[in-house]
Amino acid sequence: MEDIYLGEYLKPSKDALISVEANTSGAISASRLIGPGTKDPVNVEFDMVTVLSPSQTNVIVGIGSSDSNYTGYSQVPIIIRMYKDGKIGVYNGKGYVQSNVEFEKNKKYHIRVSINLEEKTYDVYVTPPQQEEIQIAVNYAFRSTAKVPEDIGKIYLFNNDQQAGKYWLEDIYLEAKETDKVALKIALDLANGITDEDLKDVIPVVADEFIAARDEANVVYNDTSATQEKINNAFDRLASAMHMLDFVKGDKTALKAFINKVSGLDSSKYSTDTWAAFEKELNEANVVYNDENAMQEEVNNAYKELVTAFLNLRLIPDKSLLEDLINKAEGLNLASYTKATVQVVNDALANAKNILADDNASQKEVDNAKDVLEKAINSLEANVNTPADNTVSASVNNGDTTVSVKTGDDISVLGTLGLISSLSVIVFLKKKKISKIK
Repeated sequence: MEDIYLGEYLKPSKDALISVEANTSGAISASRLIGPGTKDPVNVEFDMVTVLSPSQTNVIVGIGSSDSNYTGYSQVPIIIRMYKDGKIGVYNGKGYVQSNVEFEKNKKYHIRVSINLEEKTYDVYVTPPQQEEIQIAVNYAFRSTAKVPEDIGKIYLFNNDQQAGKYWLEDIYLEAKETDKVALKIALDLANGITDEDLKDVIPVVADEFIAARDEANVVYNDTSATQEKINNAFDRLASAMHMLDFVKGDKTALKAFINKVSGLDSSKYSTDTWAAFEKELNEANVVYNDENAMQEEVNNAYKELVTAFLNLRLIPDKSLLEDLINKAEGLNLASYTKATVQVVNDALANAKNILADDNASQKEVDNAKDVLEKAINSLEANVNTPADNTVSASVNNGDTTVSVKTGDDISVLGTLGLISSLSVIVFLKKKKISKIK
């Protein structure tokens, strides 16, 4: 109902149950039939309001059977009270128990009472303005001096000599809810059979959530006043946690063994790029190994990536032989050789220099560059139209016009080609002269 204000006071709605007179202590001020309800738990809810200061308020709400006609609150099995010290209390069997929940004038306090007729107990919840619901009574016994009700169906006000019309209840209703806990019970039967030993291989974050969900589900299942929404939420949480129990810890034995094997490698022996990639995967593998929640797929991936990075490591190659050959090739006088073979040497020399300067070159690339340059030098052909320059040191096979070079040997160019050519001319001229004489 809509709140109505008049002056400084909050006014009751037209459907409110109001204390109609300043009755004597313990006498009934007002009552209303709201039932009956017989299915456990029976829930009675209402808003409770006073426009008097707490020190002037000493009122009681009573709940009983639909056929009751109580004349004093000593006959009422279920009682909620607003004390003069500003606290809300509840009757438990043989006496009142005061809660820490305070009330103020001109404010609405929502009260929910969940009653178990079979157990003869009830729970009470209070929702202060703009706050969450607070439970102030758990399994409180019916008042021992009252007759045990067979149903719940009537609500009473006791004004205790206070002013008439200054205290009332609004939005009163009774709801007998038959909740369904079958699914929750089935889930709990399974969950309660899972031991700590069964959870030892489950990742901790999942195991912790499962235990918390199971504990909550047990509490809700045993709560006779639990609403269907609360039951459903408990089931959903427990079911979700149970589905995640397949998230087992990964076996990290192989990962740890490989981490230990490669952790001592010397970075100075490997190329910069391949070492950087390897170091990245090694660091990530250590993160996975130290993660207590890492699953097998994560462990397997970390192991695979680390092994791959290790296999891709490249040692810094030995370039000493290539460097020596480059130095010797640069000392050659190539003026006496054919243009084509000189070009081959120059191309091979340029490639060899690039490989020598490449920090990431492999040993295979270094060796190949040396072999190509060596072959190019050995394939140099002298230009027969140009006298050979004997300043180039090389060895040439008899009757051959190519230079022969061996890595590590002195490179020389034999100048006998010119001599052979001269001798050939002399022999030719002599034969011609003899022919003329004849």
